[in-house]
Amino acid sequence: ASVPYAYTQTELSPGSQLYVYSSIRHPAFTAYRRLFYPEGIKRIGPEVLALLEPLGIAVWLMDDGSYHRGRNYIYVSTNSYTHAELELTATWFTDRFGFTPYIHSAGRPNQYHLAFNRASAAALRELVRPYFFGGLLHKIGCQSAV
Repeated sequence: ASVPYAYTQTELSPGSQLYVYSSIRHPAFTAYRRLFYPEGIKRIGPEVLALLEPLGIAVWLMDDGSYHRGRNYIYVSTNSYTHAELELTATWFTDRFGFTPYIHSAGRPNQYHLAFNRASAAALRELVRPYFFGGLLHKIGCQSAV
């Protein structure tokens, strides 16, 4: 484990402040590491999706989600997943919840986002809002309850 430290970002967002820390490895998390990082690469497959509940989707969105106000879309940054993995994920959302995200290019070769259009975003918002922290509601297009 390390003590958190701050440094100034120079590449993606020049001048922005980032805070970094590392945690210790613990045997309780070993099975999850194997599930999410087979062969050391982050993946999403049927085993992961089978464990995903609305709370987990909310956590995912609080981390990797963003809201496009003009389109009323919710995007999930899924750049590290393959197109095939995202097709599986989109089908899973359709089968499980009845709404389908689209797969959009993230602007770089072989990188994609999941995008929930206006109707799907409304259904997704209803599904995850009970689990969202107030300060992150903007990620699903809601006002913070201050």
